[in-house]
Amino acid sequence: MDSPVAAPAPEAIAELIEEFLRRLRSGQEIASMSAFADIDLSFSQVRILMVLAYVDRALPINRIAEHLCLTLPSAGRNVERLLREGLVVREEDPHDRRVKLVELTRAGRDLVSQHFECHRSMLADLTQRLPKADRIRIAAALTPILESGLLRPVPPTLAADPVPARPADRLAK
Repeated sequence: MDSPVAAPAPEAIAELIEEFLRRLRSGQEIASMSAFADIDLSFSQVRILMVLAYVDRALPINRIAEHLCLTLPSAGRNVERLLREGLVVREEDPHDRRVKLVELTRAGRDLVSQHFECHRSMLADLTQRLPKADRIRIAAALTPILESGLLRPVPPTLAADPVPARPADRLAK
């Protein structure tokens, strides 16, 4: 009679995931960040673009500042730089003129999309090289985690309506 396999300790799984991500991103992070570096954006400016991309709607500057743990003046300066680059627009909130809403422009969306496309391409290359059995096991392991609600696609503090996850039927391809 076979004895049941003991589940690895959570710390061991965390180390495996961390090492997997480190290897996955080694070298590729430079390529995916190059579009941001080409226009000399700071880390805070890139983070603002990412928040706006994930939420996919205009946000008040103070909410962006709170979420990214920036001071309001710092967030404002970073938004100013993104405005000058044509990556965001800033408009008054129609319900409260004191509030300034920020959202991505087409150029901002394109820049963030370029970053995400680099990651997708890297993952596609890896998964294409994996044997079919490994792809099936990865899909079987990740699907229930993603469907469980343990991981949220958008920080709940930023959006009442999180961006919907990609349909699981894409895994069938």
